[in-house]
Amino acid sequence: MNRTEENRGLLFVSYQSEVADGFQHVQQAWCNSPNFPLQPVANVSSGMDLLVGQNSDKSPRRAQNIVPLVPGGNTDPENTLTALQLFVVPLGGGYFLMPSIKAISEKLGL
Repeated sequence: MNRTEENRGLLFVSYQSEVADGFQHVQQAWCNSPNFPLQPVANVSSGMDLLVGQNSDKSPRRAQNIVPLVPGGNTDPENTLTALQLFVVPLGGGYFLMPSIKAISEKLGL
Protein backbone atom coordinates (compact mmCIF):
# COMPACT_ATOMS: atom_id res chain seq x y z
CA MET A 1 0.00 0.00 0.00
CA ASN A 2 1.31 3.46 -0.87
CA ARG A 3 1.87 5.85 2.01
CA THR A 4 1.27 9.58 2.11
CA GLU A 5 3.19 12.14 4.15
CA GLU A 6 0.24 12.87 6.42
CA ASN A 7 -1.92 10.42 8.32
CA ARG A 8 -5.47 10.34 7.06
CA GLY A 9 -8.58 8.48 7.91
CA LEU A 10 -12.30 8.21 7.74
CA LEU A 11 -14.64 7.60 10.62
CA PHE A 12 -17.99 6.09 9.72
CA VAL A 13 -20.84 5.77 12.21
CA SER A 14 -24.20 4.26 11.38
CA TYR A 15 -27.14 3.88 13.77
CA GLN A 16 -29.49 1.09 12.68
CA SER A 17 -32.13 -1.10 14.19
CA GLU A 18 -30.84 -4.19 12.36
CA VAL A 19 -27.24 -4.41 11.11
CA ALA A 20 -27.80 -7.27 8.64
CA ASP A 21 -30.48 -5.38 6.72
CA GLY A 22 -28.70 -2.04 6.92
CA PHE A 23 -24.98 -1.41 6.62
CA GLN A 24 -23.99 -5.01 5.84
CA HIS A 25 -26.59 -5.18 3.07
CA VAL A 26 -25.44 -1.91 1.51
CA GLN A 27 -21.78 -2.95 1.64
CA GLN A 28 -22.25 -6.51 0.36
CA ALA A 29 -25.17 -6.22 -2.05
CA TRP A 30 -24.48 -2.73 -3.42
CA CYS A 31 -20.89 -1.52 -2.96
CA ASN A 32 -19.11 -4.86 -3.40
CA SER A 33 -21.36 -6.27 -6.12
CA PRO A 34 -20.09 -6.23 -9.71
CA ASN A 35 -23.73 -6.69 -10.78
CA PHE A 36 -25.33 -3.72 -9.01
CA PRO A 37 -27.64 -2.11 -9.93
CA LEU A 38 -29.54 -5.14 -11.21
CA GLN A 39 -31.44 -3.01 -13.71
CA PRO A 40 -29.29 -0.27 -15.23
CA VAL A 41 -30.47 3.21 -14.32
CA ALA A 42 -30.24 6.02 -16.90
CA ASN A 43 -27.99 3.93 -19.17
CA VAL A 44 -25.42 3.44 -16.39
CA SER A 45 -23.85 0.00 -16.44
CA SER A 46 -23.61 -2.10 -13.31
CA GLY A 47 -20.33 -2.44 -11.46
CA MET A 48 -18.54 -2.38 -8.13
CA ASP A 49 -18.43 0.97 -6.35
CA LEU A 50 -15.20 2.73 -7.36
CA LEU A 51 -14.78 4.58 -4.07
CA VAL A 52 -15.71 2.10 -1.32
CA GLY A 53 -16.05 -1.24 -3.15
CA GLN A 54 -13.77 -4.00 -1.88
CA ASN A 55 -12.98 -6.82 -4.33
CA SER A 56 -11.22 -9.83 -2.85
CA ASP A 57 -9.12 -10.60 -5.93
CA LYS A 58 -7.64 -7.05 -6.01
CA SER A 59 -8.47 -6.72 -9.72
CA PRO A 60 -9.20 -3.21 -11.03
CA ARG A 61 -12.76 -1.99 -10.49
CA ARG A 62 -14.36 -0.55 -13.61
CA ALA A 63 -17.46 1.49 -14.28
CA GLN A 64 -18.88 2.20 -17.71
CA ASN A 65 -21.42 4.74 -18.93
CA ILE A 66 -21.24 6.94 -15.84
CA VAL A 67 -20.16 10.23 -17.41
CA PRO A 68 -22.98 12.12 -19.17
CA LEU A 69 -22.36 13.47 -22.66
CA VAL A 70 -24.19 16.65 -21.63
CA PRO A 71 -25.52 17.63 -18.20
CA GLY A 72 -28.64 15.58 -17.50
CA GLY A 73 -28.25 13.70 -20.77
CA ASN A 74 -27.40 10.19 -21.85
CA THR A 75 -24.03 8.71 -21.01
CA ASP A 76 -21.17 7.81 -23.31
CA PRO A 77 -21.12 4.00 -23.77
CA GLU A 78 -17.44 4.17 -24.75
CA ASN A 79 -16.43 5.90 -21.51
CA THR A 80 -14.89 3.58 -18.90
CA LEU A 81 -13.43 4.63 -15.56
CA THR A 82 -11.01 2.32 -13.78
CA ALA A 83 -10.00 2.53 -10.13
CA LEU A 84 -6.50 1.05 -10.14
CA GLN A 85 -6.08 0.81 -6.38
CA LEU A 86 -8.30 0.75 -3.34
CA PHE A 87 -9.24 4.23 -2.16
CA VAL A 88 -10.96 3.32 1.11
CA VAL A 89 -9.15 0.55 2.98
CA PRO A 90 -11.00 -0.69 6.06
CA LEU A 91 -8.55 -1.39 8.87
CA GLY A 92 -11.02 -2.22 11.59
CA GLY A 93 -14.55 -2.00 12.75
CA GLY A 94 -16.96 -3.01 15.42
CA TYR A 95 -20.59 -3.31 16.31
CA PHE A 96 -21.69 -1.57 19.48
CA LEU A 97 -25.03 -1.58 21.27
CA MET A 98 -26.77 1.76 21.57
CA PRO A 99 -29.89 1.56 23.73
CA SER A 100 -33.06 3.03 22.31
CA ILE A 101 -34.18 6.51 23.36
CA LYS A 102 -37.07 4.90 25.24
CA ALA A 103 -34.72 2.61 27.18
CA ILE A 104 -32.44 5.50 28.08
CA SER A 105 -35.30 7.67 29.29
CA GLU A 106 -36.94 4.86 31.29
CA LYS A 107 -33.79 3.46 32.91
CA LEU A 108 -31.79 6.62 33.39
CA GLY A 109 -34.61 9.09 33.79
CA LEU A 110 -33.23 11.34 31.07
